[in-house]
Amino acid sequence: MLFIAGGFAIFYISRPVSDIRTSSPDIEITAKDLVRFFEENEQEANEKFVNKIILVKGKVLEISTDSTKASSVFLDSGNLLSAVACSFYPEEYGKVIKLQPGEEVEIKGVCTGKLADVILNRCSITENSF
Repeated sequence: MLFIAGGFAIFYISRPVSDIRTSSPDIEITAKDLVRFFEENEQEANEKFVNKIILVKGKVLEISTDSTKASSVFLDSGNLLSAVACSFYPEEYGKVIKLQPGEEVEIKGVCTGKLADVILNRCSITENSF
């Protein structure tokens, strides 16, 4: 039994991570609704959104980049205490730096839950105007 469990663990850890950029979203939602779900019932929202590919639509609140080409975009949720924080593949850097606060954007990424903000990782910009 231990051998089988060990084999499963090795398989699970070493399996390739899917590229979100070529994957279809499991859920499409606005930034306002995504944050609202987490604010109203975090446990239920975790069950519905965590580890799912989310296509989130909203207005750019803030853009953060650094010299290593790490980049994040925060989407306005209408809540002063919480936004949707999206961290991007390094290859998305060129698209991220072209964004402007207030611009409407569609971002696809994997939801990992909520800290102060709702977090999406391995993000990609799918469309930056409606």
